[in-house]
Amino acid sequence: MRTCWAFILTILRLLKCFAEDLPLVNEFVIDLAVTENAKSVIESMGFRFIRKLHGFEYAFLAELPEKSFKNVSKHLSRIRRSAEVIHIEQQRQLIRTKRDILFWNDLKYPDMWYLIRASKKDHSEVDLNVQEAWQLGYSGKGVVVTIMDDGLDHSHPDLSANYAEQASWDVNNGDRDPMPNTTNPDNKDILSRSKVSSNHLCEQANVIIYFRHGTRCAGQVAAVGNNSVCIVGVAFNAKIGGKWNMKSLVN
Repeated sequence: MRTCWAFILTILRLLKCFAEDLPLVNEFVIDLAVTENAKSVIESMGFRFIRKLHGFEYAFLAELPEKSFKNVSKHLSRIRRSAEVIHIEQQRQLIRTKRDILFWNDLKYPDMWYLIRASKKDHSEVDLNVQEAWQLGYSGKGVVVTIMDDGLDHSHPDLSANYAEQASWDVNNGDRDPMPNTTNPDNKDILSRSKVSSNHLCEQANVIIYFRHGTRCAGQVAAVGNNSVCIVGVAFNAKIGGKWNMKSLVN
């Protein structure tokens, strides 16, 4: 317990040192001994009453007229001797910096013009408002999406962490593995005409190029973010499944 309090006090000291570097403003928090006639009491001290601080029974916000503000030190020294004042503190200007959109280190993120408004030179009219949704805290968490297409490469490093087996199904073979790889081919003709993408940053070497659309769609939806791989999904915390029900030969 002592160690915990020592840590807290250290943090408070650091915060105090930081605050002392910030400029003072003409706003004062006054903690009164009583709340009756608070406005009159504060105004009798030479302050202009602003409002009661929400959540604090005895604390009020006030300011000094410009003339009195020039001699603020003397004014505060006198006020602190008053029996009606428990504590008074001049406020400092705190600069609130709005948190930026999440930073992504994914290799292809700079090319995702539909997500990055600043880079949409030729697509200025296209805007999904994804950044605004991210700022509001929406990331797909708790949502499960199934892509009905030509399979899903769930071993892909951009998808594996978000893969949901229970949301997947292979209609062609009657199992829960929607992987469109060489062990689960549609037919020999397509295999002979397909080329394996062994050097592409965003596609697995074992995936037949002919059956990659579903995987790409899944990436657009729920690719893992900040893993230095390919892209980030619009709903990067969503769970993703695949349903393989599209093949070249159907009946």
